Amino acid sequence: MSTAITENIILASVHLSVNELKSGFGAEIHGLDFANGATEEDGRLIEELVKKYGVIVLRRIKLVDETHIQLARMLGELDDVKPYNKAGRKNRLNHDELFDVGNIESDGSIVSPDSPRA
Repeated sequence: MSTAITENIILASVHLSVNELKSGFGAEIHGLDFANGATEEDGRLIEELVKKYGVIVLRRIKLVDETHIQLARMLGELDDVKPYNKAGRKNRLNHDELFDVGNIESDGSIVSPDSPRA
C-alpha cells in the first residue's frame, strides 16, 4: 500500500500545499487564488503539476470566467465552440471560449436521450 505525499511549494507570491491523492496520480492543490487574475507563473505551475500528477484538483480559487479563459489560453489553444452555437445549440455560458459539456438544456431540463448531445 502506498502512502500519499504532501508537498509544500513556496513561490514569490504564494505558498501552496499539494496533497497527492494516490501515489503517482492526482493531487489536491491548496493556496492558489485567482481573485486578481492569473499570471504566467501560475500557468507554468499548473502545467508542471498536471505533468507530475496527471490530474489536479483546485479548490476555493476564486476563479471567474475571464480568468478561467486567461488561464486556459496559457495552457494551450482553445476549442472553437461557435460552430456548435451556429448549429442551434444555445450556449448557457457568457463566453464562447467556455464550452458547456453538461447534459442540461437552457431551460434547466435534462437533455433527451434521443438528442445528438446525449
